[in-house]
Amino acid sequence: MKVVHVTPVYAPAWQYGGPVRSTHLLACALAAKGHEITVLTTTIGTPQAPIFTAPNICDALPWFDDAAGRKAWRQSHAIAPDECVIMHVGRIHPKKNLHFLVESAAALSSQRAWRVVLVGPVAERDEPYLSQLQATLPPQRLTVIRGTGDGDALRAAYSSADVFVLPSFAENFGNAVVEALLCNTPVVLSPHVGVGSLVEPLGGTTILPLSQHLWVAELEQRLKLSPEQRVDARARSQIAELFSAASITAQFEQLYASCTTAHHTAAIG
Repeated sequence: MKVVHVTPVYAPAWQYGGPVRSTHLLACALAAKGHEITVLTTTIGTPQAPIFTAPNICDALPWFDDAAGRKAWRQSHAIAPDECVIMHVGRIHPKKNLHFLVESAAALSSQRAWRVVLVGPVAERDEPYLSQLQATLPPQRLTVIRGTGDGDALRAAYSSADVFVLPSFAENFGNAVVEALLCNTPVVLSPHVGVGSLVEPLGGTTILPLSQHLWVAELEQRLKLSPEQRVDARARSQIAELFSAASITAQFEQLYASCTTAHHTAAIG
């Protein structure tokens, strides 16, 4: 009988106990196969074993650079073709650190026309937070689109952005990052976005510490780029492959196989 050491990662509350639940499911599956299970404990920052980030599957088919959708989307929201769009897609919530984004945008000195566009749902309890964001920038510099619409509307929104931004305090994964990149839109992320380390080496992704002067400088640079300077076609192809169902399935198979080797410690996150 092989002895498998399974290490749950006890993470901050914002992860809703996901790693712990994943560990228990894996332990039960291994126990059902007759393996003796030893559960160890650790915390993020001092792991006793490597942490495996389980990526989400992203079907690349609906996500592409939609030129026709971009033109219609900009017209419907009264955004000029040459206006730079700094976009966030996701729920409008303090965890997303959107106040940092609008405060950084407020410090921009560029003469080029630009605006921040926030696309996503707003819970009733977060209405005061949205009001705070709207008080930071004038109406011509901030557009709020409640909800994300259907897939066609969201693809058009991604395609209309010059840069997608996610300065989140804590993001387990970040599906929107993958979708934006597949739509040929470069992204700027905080170091706390789970998917960042997976996509950064492929191109089109910039990860910055949450320091306002760094974000202002990066956004200023983005305002100087032409629309053609976006995400390399090769990078988009690699991203599509990385998050395909076949690729994610293979990663899980490799993880589970490694957990059944003697004296191996795995951390599931």
